[in-house]
Amino acid sequence: MGSRPERGTLGLMSVHPRLRALLERLQIPLEHGPAAQSQADALARSPGIDDPLLVDRTPLPLCTIDEPHSRDLDQALFVESLSDGHRVWYAIADAAHFVRPGTPLWDEALRRGSSYYLPGLVVPMLPHVLSEDIVSLNPGVDRRALLFVVDLDGEGQVLQRRLERARVRSRAKLSYQGVQAWYDGSGPAHCDAEVQASLRALAVAGRRRMARAEERGVVPFRRREVELSAQQGSGQVVAYEDMRRDVERYNEQISLLCNVEGARFLVEEAADIHPIYRVHPPPAERRLASLEQRVRAMVRGRGLDPARWAWNRQRSTLADWLSALPSEGEDGRIAEVLHRQAIVSSGRAGFTATPGGHHGIGADIYGRFTAPMREVVGVYLHGEATERLGGPPSGPVEAGAAQSLRDAVIAAAERSANHQKALDREANRVVLDRVFTGDLAHGGGLRQGTLMGLTRRKLHVRLEDPPLDVKVYLHHLERQAGHRLRVDEEGIQLLGSDAPVLTLGDRLALSIAGQDPDADRWALHLAGEAAERLRPRVSGA
Repeated sequence: MGSRPERGTLGLMSVHPRLRALLERLQIPLEHGPAAQSQADALARSPGIDDPLLVDRTPLPLCTIDEPHSRDLDQALFVESLSDGHRVWYAIADAAHFVRPGTPLWDEALRRGSSYYLPGLVVPMLPHVLSEDIVSLNPGVDRRALLFVVDLDGEGQVLQRRLERARVRSRAKLSYQGVQAWYDGSGPAHCDAEVQASLRALAVAGRRRMARAEERGVVPFRRREVELSAQQGSGQVVAYEDMRRDVERYNEQISLLCNVEGARFLVEEAADIHPIYRVHPPPAERRLASLEQRVRAMVRGRGLDPARWAWNRQRSTLADWLSALPSEGEDGRIAEVLHRQAIVSSGRAGFTATPGGHHGIGADIYGRFTAPMREVVGVYLHGEATERLGGPPSGPVEAGAAQSLRDAVIAAAERSANHQKALDREANRVVLDRVFTGDLAHGGGLRQGTLMGLTRRKLHVRLEDPPLDVKVYLHHLERQAGHRLRVDEEGIQLLGSDAPVLTLGDRLALSIAGQDPDADRWALHLAGEAAERLRPRVSGA
């Protein structure tokens, strides 16, 4: 697989022209306005580290764990082993101290909504002097933080929690790759003994929290980790698949823990606080019934053993069924197709002013505290938490104005999420255009993949190289076949004039037929055995 290329560090000149053009269309500026930059520069000269309201926690052996090239370090952690459990110290950069409603920095953050990530470039929500310097939890320097202190019992359950406004000092900037190598016994620790003890405790606490999530019925979806990178010098965008590491899962559990506890902190006896929640409703009953039916049809269509593969809602939860599916070899590939069907049925999360559960992580309440330099909703929630801790109001005091502010933050958060999706789609398209153009120049080429989904008008195919998803449109295949095609009622099979052509989970080969003259998309054709099945059978004399 090779090492993970660095993302977001090459600069504007390495960004593909189409991505630069999309940034302009989305009105995402690369530079911050002069008023916001001037305010940031002034804050850099007076960062408020000596604030007497801060609790001094600089002796804690905190460390950050992130990608090697990351410069905007939002979180630092120390996991302390107790007699029968752990104490989690989780410091989150205090962006809210610097970015306050009514200021140029706030207006700029609200307009952007979040930081944006492209192959070769990060467009930060906050000016670099904040996001990479005085707010970032860089090693060996004192920084302001919102500090979560959470005690866990021997099973990973929360015993108690408190939040502090603190002064902290990270001892080490560690990478996921380096920590995982140390866990595996194949690399040095690059940190002192106290930080090493914290990393060992993180692994134990992380596994316990993962076990609690499993008990809550959190669905263990198998998702591919696909990254896009711009190559040094050429700016060429490439896609690669990266395995998710154990340390990333452990760190994620601590982040989720603090996001849940932060939301609970704000909602408890806080009449004057106006939180924002991340809510993910459970799938509707009709979606689950449809999924169960589709799984049965796929098991039948592929000739699989129902006892091993089928899902019965009366006998098994979705989480238990998915967990029991095979994970290796050909069976593991088929299981990934079933996981995709479940993911499509699970619905979407969104920001709201009304408390609600988050089905995806099995929590009764959830907030986004852990990325305050990258998301305006994080800045906002930190401000609300600071106000509840006795700090100055984070926004307007009047109820109507406070609600309007919250509504504006929610709108900015949702808008920025849509913008990032658009940028991701365009980056994927840049990769596919380069690859398919090369294939077309060599007679159409062949790209191997798996049929992951079917709708009335298109096939969803996961390519092996590049590891991206593509859409194959039925009207292109109908031109190839010379007759009408249709998808069966369960969405499991593509049917020709007299026989099935493809069944969900089939391996297939695609060739590049050219650009669709009627739409800005590629025309993809089936190759190999599937192409043979497209042709109607001719009866013998």
